[in-house]
Amino acid sequence: MLALKSLLCYTFGMKSVIKDSLTQEETSRYTNLVTSLVNTAMINTEGIAKELNDGKRKKSKSGFSLGSRNVHVYIGGTTVSVDVYINVIFGFSVPHVACELQEKIIDAIKENTPLTPGSINVNVSNAIFLSV
Repeated sequence: MLALKSLLCYTFGMKSVIKDSLTQEETSRYTNLVTSLVNTAMINTEGIAKELNDGKRKKSKSGFSLGSRNVHVYIGGTTVSVDVYINVIFGFSVPHVACELQEKIIDAIKENTPLTPGSINVNVSNAIFLSV
């Protein structure tokens, strides 16, 4: 009898496939997707300071750059764990900002990938004082 522990069910076209692990290509694709989802969640969370684009990096539409160096994605089997490093703007509640970001990341992973969210660690590096 087939043990159905931690099996992943996803669809390629019309054919449904059940797997308990990902190929290297799938892992790479999902790592990039999760990194993008995390960056989007960071942009949409109030209180997170985005780096101003200094011209050395590829310019984004918003003029801000988050980059993948702030996001570390680990995929083991069908579980994804994420370490995120953020700067919080002075005056915002650090626990509130971290919790809101964590919830957005978990929701984005559940909605957009067949992976199961594991530990989502939000690390606050600095408090940023913005000049007015």
